[in-house]
Amino acid sequence: MYAIVRRITLPPDLSENDARDLDHFRRVHESRPGFIGALEIEEDGGRRLLVNLWESREAAEAGRRTVAPLAAAHVVPHATEPPELVAVGPVRTGLAIRARS
Repeated sequence: MYAIVRRITLPPDLSENDARDLDHFRRVHESRPGFIGALEIEEDGGRRLLVNLWESREAAEAGRRTVAPLAAAHVVPHATEPPELVAVGPVRTGLAIRARS
């Protein structure tokens, strides 16, 4: 498994059209071959930490080539600060989810 972690800051009061634009990007991104899943962690001040999980580095790179132009058109214009690449690399520990009793 391979991960790409980015931080982006979005305004707290996104318009309905802006939210639709971001949702469109997410759907296209998630449809790429090798995409496993994503986490979006909301931080203070509209900042979000985005964790995208891929089957392999090759799948992540192929996905990036496809979605980078879409991100430039559908995500970056809504950001209040330029998106920041935080980390890229193989996942060393899997995600464990425990059922609540």
